Amino acid sequence: MDHETSDLELHNTNQSNRNKFKTVYVDEHGFLMRKLAKRGDRLSRDLERLAMEVDKLHDYLKKHEAASVRPFHRSADVLKRIVYAVGAHVLRYEQEETLVRTVWKLNTQDKLRAIHKNAPRPSVNPFFWVYHLILGDQKKISRDQRSKSARQLLYAYQHGVPVEFLTGFIYQTGYREATKAGDNGYREVWHHSHKV
Repeated sequence: MDHETSDLELHNTNQSNRNKFKTVYVDEHGFLMRKLAKRGDRLSRDLERLAMEVDKLHDYLKKHEAASVRPFHRSADVLKRIVYAVGAHVLRYEQEETLVRTVWKLNTQDKLRAIHKNAPRPSVNPFFWVYHLILGDQKKISRDQRSKSARQLLYAYQHGVPVEFLTGFIYQTGYREATKAGDNGYREVWHHSHKV
């Protein structure tokens, strides 16, 4: 048995153990395998567990990522799907304050230097804050890239894109266009609230 196989078996064993305890976890494609709690302390605990799991999953995927991997399976795109699902949940249940409290709880003051004073308010773009929940001040993804990705995710959310189509939507609209459009409220022509 090679090293890669044993890592994968460990990953699968951890997932089956998580099933027993009904904690939040994600699969290797970035899909939540159990719904998050809707509000308050239970949501905060789910976010804490999720932050630890996703960080480990991202490291695992990055370590085993092949150069020829399809965009859907790239570690950055898996992370985007997780951030998108969590951010959409926070918006749906109006739990921006719970998200912020959990980010502050998990990250020391030192690590929170990465959140610039001009950062978007959580009610405006919670996706930015979910990146900080999961990654803190780690350099895996730069602040600039987190900010751009958060705007892309907001743009997708404004269009009601399901998480399974997120990667394709961002590729089809173009990274730059999605990043800029999220800021000015632009909608795609096919969207019912298209601005002229």
